[in-house]
Amino acid sequence: MKKRLLVTAIILAGIFIFNNASAIEFMPVGSDAISMGGAGVASAKGGYAPYYNPALLAGYKNNVDIVFAVSAGMRNINLADKIDKLADMKVEDSIDSLSNIDPTDPTKVEQYRNDIINVGNFINEILTIDTKNGLQASPGFNLGCQIKQFGLGLYTVSDAVANAVIDQTRTELIIKTELAGGTIYPKYDPNDPNLVVNPDVGVDYYNAHSVEYALNNGDTYINLTGLAYVEIPVSGGYRFNTLIGNIDVGGSLKLMPGYTLDRDIKIDTSTSDVASDLRKDTKSSVSWGIDLGVLYQPKGLEKLSVGVVGKNLNTPQFKIASGGYLKAKPMARAGVAYDIIDDKLTAALDADLTKNETYLPDYYSQYIGGGLNFYPVDWFSVRAGLMQNIQESAEGLIITAGLGIGHRLFQVDLSALSSTKTAKVKGSTVPEVAKIQLGITSTW
Repeated sequence: MKKRLLVTAIILAGIFIFNNASAIEFMPVGSDAISMGGAGVASAKGGYAPYYNPALLAGYKNNVDIVFAVSAGMRNINLADKIDKLADMKVEDSIDSLSNIDPTDPTKVEQYRNDIINVGNFINEILTIDTKNGLQASPGFNLGCQIKQFGLGLYTVSDAVANAVIDQTRTELIIKTELAGGTIYPKYDPNDPNLVVNPDVGVDYYNAHSVEYALNNGDTYINLTGLAYVEIPVSGGYRFNTLIGNIDVGGSLKLMPGYTLDRDIKIDTSTSDVASDLRKDTKSSVSWGIDLGVLYQPKGLEKLSVGVVGKNLNTPQFKIASGGYLKAKPMARAGVAYDIIDDKLTAALDADLTKNETYLPDYYSQYIGGGLNFYPVDWFSVRAGLMQNIQESAEGLIITAGLGIGHRLFQVDLSALSSTKTAKVKGSTVPEVAKIQLGITSTW
């Protein structure tokens, strides 16, 4: 029976190594992993083992380990500063003004010119938004418990995204204008507010090319898509002592309450209002998931651990308000860890085996990262690492760091990560990717 289980575990590991299925990205969770380049598949301890790799429970070192953490994260891809600029322009006011101004009225000439300039600047700005863009928020709350070789937890995975959709065929400055003599559709030159290109292009041309039409009819907009779910796993691990070393296998059966968001808002909504809108009109549903993991420690090299985990193997899905589902597709990750200097220094490295989908359209996540954890005494640890998304260049290299202070019964951890690439948002320089977590650990 044990041999059959072992063969099954090895086959599962092989499947994931060669599988390239798409998935929601593997969110970094836990003080050690966040500050060690996201690595945890072969090194996560105690209460974070059910999330990263349930096989880690088989080799438990403490009878009980309880973790609690709150976190906040964000990713900005060519969008935050853009939509704040668009919001500041108040283009709807200018369009409303132009739609009611008689261009021949000499008392309205200055207002007329300023409104044309403003709408023209708005058009120029939306044309600079890359088709690959987005603003992503990922808050988190985690509570985990390891009791010998078993684990329980409550881990939040949150991926809420704002993405700008620009109708490239409707970017001309044509304003539907109501005059005493009827409705006209004048076309203006946005680079020369004194020039009317055509005093009346007609309704059909207006419908096909006007930026006003695109804004009013939802062809140019910001799409909000989000999935936040809670993993509530019941996990266990078992160790096989073999002639070639320790082979640990583990699994998690997860209850997954979730909330989804899928709706459109105006393109000139400010980032602060987008953050507020991401919390509105959610749809709740409950799904379930399966995780399986393997960990190997070679004979004579027990300080070395090599692991593989597959998460959400059954493709959990969550209802959206407009009909249909958002899915948490299967994903796989491998990791390696090594304890040195009398177990006071741990080196770890993880790599995604799957090219993972995100809710940023055409934006993929596949990370490789690792780091070091140095704990010279029981009450202090310091960590550092690096990680890189090998599928996308927009984030650059991501630097991670953290430290823990306190007695093993109550240790406080602070961890953070930040990308080397930055962007301007309302005049301030911010990293394209950032996350911070405050955690508490109690070990008995």
